[in-house]
Amino acid sequence: MRKETKKTVEVVHTELVLPGVTNHYGTIFGGKTLAMMDMTGALAAMQFCNEDVVTASFESIDFKRPIKEGDITEVKAKVVYTSNTSMVVKIDVYKVGGFIPERIIHAVVMQLLWLLILMVSPVQFQL
Repeated sequence: MRKETKKTVEVVHTELVLPGVTNHYGTIFGGKTLAMMDMTGALAAMQFCNEDVVTASFESIDFKRPIKEGDITEVKAKVVYTSNTSMVVKIDVYKVGGFIPERIIHAVVMQLLWLLILMVSPVQFQL
């Protein structure tokens, strides 16, 4: 097994919250938020290890602020821990107040555990 040091990169996904993904309170469905976070986290994990990955578990999730219809969301994902066949990705969701950069609000935070699907030889990554 070879050890390889890699620099982690942050993957960012931006999306406008439309009426079809909101509940009767006008806020985004939690499941839609989780789906955006899961996809962004998967991209961060795959980009980091250059391998296919699958979601193993949601370690924690905290919905801090509501995200409403018409809000722009920014999902940011970054690998924060690795082992031989798994990694942890920290994912944050921000509510962007229109196009004013100073009005960014931290709305959701989550950590996901990812498992690598290894086809050949395992590679141990270090941050």
